Amino acid sequence: MLWTITPYMHDPLFARDIGLGENVKIAAVLQVGYPKSIPRNKGRTPIEQKIKFITE
Repeated sequence: MLWTITPYMHDPLFARDIGLGENVKIAAVLQVGYPKSIPRNKGRTPIEQKIKFITE
């Protein structure tokens, strides 16, 4: 699944094509499907390597 905001958010043709009225605002579009290929698992970096907590 992919959570997308733009370019659909401000596209009146997209809103019309999916059956929304003129006064409806799109907050997000969830794209659901299957990938053509599954990427290899690169593993996860521990959060401690990404952030630094500062305590005073």
